[in-house]
Parts: sequence; structure tokens; C-alpha cells
Amino acid sequence: MHPLRRKILHKAFKLFDLLIMVCSFVLAAWAVYYQIGHISFGQFLSIRVKALNLGLFLGFLLVWHTVFTLFGLYRSRRFSTQRAEIIDVIKATSFGTLAVYMTSILFRIKMVNPPFVAVFLT
Repeated sequence: MHPLRRKILHKAFKLFDLLIMVCSFVLAAWAVYYQIGHISFGQFLSIRVKALNLGLFLGFLLVWHTVFTLFGLYRSRRFSTQRAEIIDVIKATSFGTLAVYMTSILFRIKMVNPPFVAVFLT
């Protein structure tokens, strides 16, 4: 495979992982908000975002990316089994979720609670 093509594909995988994290976060937040206040998905999307919240969310993305990198999910896996790769993905997502939860406790983010974590992790 051409080196430039491989590099683009590698970056696309990283971006896709972050996109999945964003979708999971939005889905979990909507589930928590819906449970608390019975708001529609459209109303949820219209909630104003503060600069601090945006900064924290970008921090969550950075933590997520760092965890995936530290667990070696972006290295070549030609010689590993599919089972080993699945176990590594489960470990990385669990640790990433724990990191998001601990960060939310540190910054007192009420939305990230145990039901949020359960939806986010699944």
C-alpha cells in the first residue's frame, strides 16, 4: 500500500474512533436528560453550549484518543488474533469511560452519572 494512502487511512481510523465517542456521548447525555426531564431529541440538541463545557468535551476527546493510543489500538495488528484485539478494545473503552467519569467527578459535571456511564459504555 502506498505510504500516503496508508497514512490517510490511519488518520481516518483515529477520526472514526473519536466520532464514535462523540455519538456515544450524545446518546448517553440524551438518555440521561430524557430520563430526568422528558425532553425530545430536538430540544436536547437545541441546548446552549458554554465555552467551559466545550473545553471539557474537547478534553474528553483528548483523553479518549490518548487512552486508545496508550493501549496500542493504532499499531499494526497483523500478527495478533481477533480475540486479542477485541479484548484490547474492551480494555481501552472501559478505561476511557472510567477516565471520563473520574474527570466529570473532578469538575462536578452532574450529567455524567452512573446511568450515563452505563449508556456510554454500551
